[in-house]
Amino acid sequence: MRALLPVIALLSLSAAAGAETIRLATEGAFPPFNYLDDNGEVTGFERELGDLLCQRAQLTCSWVVTDWASLLPGLQSGESEAVFAAVTITPKREAEFAFTQAYIPAPASVYVAATADSDISTGPVAAQSGTVQADYLAQQGRQVVAAATGDAAIADVVDGKAVAALVVRSFALDAIERAQGSLVLSGAPVSLGPGIGIVLRKDEPELRATFDTVIGAMKCDGTLDAMILKWLGPEADVFGEAGKNQC
Repeated sequence: MRALLPVIALLSLSAAAGAETIRLATEGAFPPFNYLDDNGEVTGFERELGDLLCQRAQLTCSWVVTDWASLLPGLQSGESEAVFAAVTITPKREAEFAFTQAYIPAPASVYVAATADSDISTGPVAAQSGTVQADYLAQQGRQVVAAATGDAAIADVVDGKAVAALVVRSFALDAIERAQGSLVLSGAPVSLGPGIGIVLRKDEPELRATFDTVIGAMKCDGTLDAMILKWLGPEADVFGEAGKNQC
């Protein structure tokens, strides 16, 4: 019976939205989730997933690149219809915005240090401003070096402004690879939040329902898990059997 839900949701959204283009806002600076290729085009896990979601939902979608700090304000002011930028679902954000169901399970956050013998137990830690990592560090009483992007947080470690950076594990591994071995993982991973979802305004229930239905179908048929492993690596958390409950 649930296999019929995507058709019902799509018909509902089509009647409400007509030929409207759904603008998906992303940061374009957080590989492998989202980043710009050599031609300045958005690519990465979320670009591939977003395009497939829109295709399955029979929606016309476009991509808007916005700096991290402006993503949610821009959504609220109508500059986009959805934010697709590795945004962790939190109670604070849910008070103001609507989220789809998670399209990535809660990813581990890890510390990136300059050397294997770096003491990350004291001293300032870099994190991207407005993230759950920055909030976590503040709650732990750590001195936070606020960075505009994930790469800027990594740069603060390289430049000696921070003893480590706290970032999502898949981003950390990508950054370490790009640094060609001059950075390392340090300390124990930290799990923050219930997962990552698409952010929407609360006055878009039909769009949210449609995205939820398609995400659920992709969990059911294994497409989403395969895409997570492709982009985030073989050690990435996937939905597995729990995802098949959407069938």
